[in-house]
Amino acid sequence: MWAQGDSVLLLYAVAEGRSRNEALYRNETMISRLSGMNGIRKMTSIAGLIPSDSLRMKSMARWTHFWSLHQDLEKTFEKSAMEAGFSTEAFVPFRNLMKDPSEAEKMLSSAQNPVNALIGHYFIMSGDSGYKVVNFIQVDKKRGEEMKKAISTAIPSDCFVFSQSDVSDHLAKILSDSFNYIGFVCGLVVFVFLWLSFRSIELSLMSFLPLAVSWIWILGIMDILGMQFNIVNVILATFIFGQGDDYTIFITEGLMSEYTTGKKRLETYKNSVGLSAVIMFIGIGTLILSKHPAMRSLAEVAIIGMLTVVAMAYYLPPIVFRWLTEKNGRRREFPVTLSRLVYSGFSITFFICGMFFLLVPYTYLLYKPLQRFWNGEHFYHRLLQCISYFIIRHVPGVKFREVNDVKETFGKPAVIICNHQSHLDLMAIMQLSPKIIVLTNDWVWNNPYYGLVIHTADFYPVSNGYDQNFPHLQYLVQRGYSIVVFPEGTRTSTGEIGRFHKGAFTLAKALGLDLLPLCIHGLYDVLPKHDFMLRRGSVTLEVGRRVSFDVIERMSDRDVTHMMRLWYVEHYASMRQRLETPEYREPYEAYRNKYKVDVE
Repeated sequence: MWAQGDSVLLLYAVAEGRSRNEALYRNETMISRLSGMNGIRKMTSIAGLIPSDSLRMKSMARWTHFWSLHQDLEKTFEKSAMEAGFSTEAFVPFRNLMKDPSEAEKMLSSAQNPVNALIGHYFIMSGDSGYKVVNFIQVDKKRGEEMKKAISTAIPSDCFVFSQSDVSDHLAKILSDSFNYIGFVCGLVVFVFLWLSFRSIELSLMSFLPLAVSWIWILGIMDILGMQFNIVNVILATFIFGQGDDYTIFITEGLMSEYTTGKKRLETYKNSVGLSAVIMFIGIGTLILSKHPAMRSLAEVAIIGMLTVVAMAYYLPPIVFRWLTEKNGRRREFPVTLSRLVYSGFSITFFICGMFFLLVPYTYLLYKPLQRFWNGEHFYHRLLQCISYFIIRHVPGVKFREVNDVKETFGKPAVIICNHQSHLDLMAIMQLSPKIIVLTNDWVWNNPYYGLVIHTADFYPVSNGYDQNFPHLQYLVQRGYSIVVFPEGTRTSTGEIGRFHKGAFTLAKALGLDLLPLCIHGLYDVLPKHDFMLRRGSVTLEVGRRVSFDVIERMSDRDVTHMMRLWYVEHYASMRQRLETPEYREPYEAYRNKYKVDVE
């Protein structure tokens, strides 16, 4: 009755109501609006056969009125029935309806209507939300969307229309959402399992990465080849996901074993994974020869999925693991960890944002434009000191301690010398006093980002030479500034005190200044020259006793250089003996043992 052909599209027009009668009434209103509508080929409806109360009352009124005008029709009807050969009892029910309208009203009621028992359940549905009356409308398939929009516009707001394709699309969306949800939950469970197994967020992410990338590749390849998931191969896809989980765990364990022992064992683990994949291919991949489409779809997903999973398991974990543990083909002293990456990223971001949003705008917008009218030099250096103080004390994972047993106030200018361990040395020194000027190297001086800040703070590059820098430094000393020089000239690459150059001591004698030694311990372990990522640790800055100008004036530059280096070697060795306790070494030992397994 409402079959859908190749050229016909079947639409479903539905009227809703909280009660049966309300739904029937709204359905009658909808049908009256659609009757005679251009473009509708055929419409099958229950409207009129099971009337609403209002329509039933109107019908009964017309029925009663009709028989009141034709009371003599009963005798004529009986006479005609007898002449036609019918029994006198054949039309008793009809005569009763003619005589008693209440009987007709009962037949028209939705509860006792015989049509309701025959086909009513095809058209009327009930549920917790109320009743729905469904009508079947056939339209030209080519004009399907156009007619659906036209019908939707014509019918009342409490009615709606849809097609079979809408149901399919909705079902597909529900299945897709459910599948995505299941995939997300399964992925989360797998990741948690990996985390519990390896007890390392880095190894968990490394093992999970091939699974995530494989899934993207599988979906992409299937889309290119026009393949689709169905209820059969979806189950296999989850199995492949589980196999990939096992493969990546196995490869990761091989990498950890090789990293711990130094023996080449990874190939053995790869061969085991390859053998397992071959068995999987033989077991399910041969179904590609099957004629049954469901069996063939299983084989297609198995082949694509297993090839992708094995390739990613072979390729990605070794790349990531070697980046974590090696640099330029050599084993890192301390492997990369997620916490180190986060700490370093936070520190760099904080430093860049602090420079960009605080120092650079202040320099461009206030200090430089108002320099003629306002001497903000002291405030500018105080701002540099505050920023340095905050940064050095808030390096993530690093405890900073300052020791000043000599009660140095930095009020009297001096040439401040310090061992050079890290990029953070400058922050550690500048936070001591606003009356500090640093001689920098060329790359800092020429830096396009914070070079302006360096220039404004009256820092000078060492490469300018003694003769060019001396008049400027002499003027700064007269204004109460101390000059910071690193006698080693560059950061240490071993953590030990390096060779001293005599430039700092020559400068101190020429300016008539005391030498003020500072000694830093721990920054080499926190951020050494050959690494770009922070490590957890403790840093101590000790302020030494001044060496007066009267002492160094009577000595040659070479003797002063030798004396001060000897002091640093002895003092730094003393600091190491006091500070490098088991608690101090604990984070570095943890780094060394990261990604290693117990070997019997």
